[in-house]
Amino acid sequence: MEFLATASGWKDWLVPDGIQTMATAGLPTLKGMRGKVSEPMQRASDEIRHFLEDLLGEQAAAVVMAVGERAATASATPGSRQRVQQHNAAALKPKGQAQARQTQRKVQSQPQQEGQQRSGQVANVVRVTRKAFEELAHLEKALVGEHMVVYHELKRLGGLWVHDTTRGKWTPTSVQKLNVDKRPVNLSLEDLTKVCQPGIDAVWEHNGQITVTEAKASSNKFSVINGGRTRERNGKIPRITGVSNDLRMLHYLLSDSSDKRGTQMPLMQMSKAWVEDRAKREDLPGGMHRRLEMNNANRYTRRTVLVTFESGGALDHE
Repeated sequence: MEFLATASGWKDWLVPDGIQTMATAGLPTLKGMRGKVSEPMQRASDEIRHFLEDLLGEQAAAVVMAVGERAATASATPGSRQRVQQHNAAALKPKGQAQARQTQRKVQSQPQQEGQQRSGQVANVVRVTRKAFEELAHLEKALVGEHMVVYHELKRLGGLWVHDTTRGKWTPTSVQKLNVDKRPVNLSLEDLTKVCQPGIDAVWEHNGQITVTEAKASSNKFSVINGGRTRERNGKIPRITGVSNDLRMLHYLLSDSSDKRGTQMPLMQMSKAWVEDRAKREDLPGGMHRRLEMNNANRYTRRTVLVTFESGGALDHE
């Protein structure tokens, strides 16, 4: 209850306002009863933890880990407890099974997900792949993201390249990537070093049209939101208000203007000015960089593609 009443920073975002108000009001009474009703207090503490698990879904683990090791240990095996109410939002978690894609609810005006369980081959692939992805280093995650996005975009534009090869050909030739070796990004040490280089992830020419793509990767959307809120509070990125959740997430994804060089840059990623500036440094075919100038912004398309394990079709990549 003390944690709920005094949570701050990213922890405060996880606790709904109503719950924090209740905890603040009830904390003095509970402290006065300490030592007199230890057993009922423990039961009450367990029920509060269970309530949080049901309310917050996949974020509950972060809350109980912040409370203390004892709560975290208990929460690690939620399938061992009996459900207290039939209307609880979170189902029991069968051993060895992964969560399915989740429906959304609102927590403090931000989208939150409601845990649902699913078994089967796809769910197991999600669980294993998610674990492997989370253990990768930052640059390796970026490489995986760019690799998946470039093939996703190629398929979307109606093109083809033999998967994860350095030597191949564009099919049809009317769909091509024009920068960074003029081929897809592969899962190789050779391409790992290119992830940290400043520049445009992909410039596509498709049937006479131009599309500029920025690739992003994260294990889930909420890590993007939490990370963005933290940078916003610390003054590392501009604050933004009065926008939809989708635009807020886009702001968080693109506002890290350090450009992987450790130097703060004045241009937001994928802005018209940013595209024009980076296009000058790309090895593009003759005259192509002029088509990406700010006054020609209506002549090309800008796309930011975020890959998560909640994305529709995220497991279609072979």
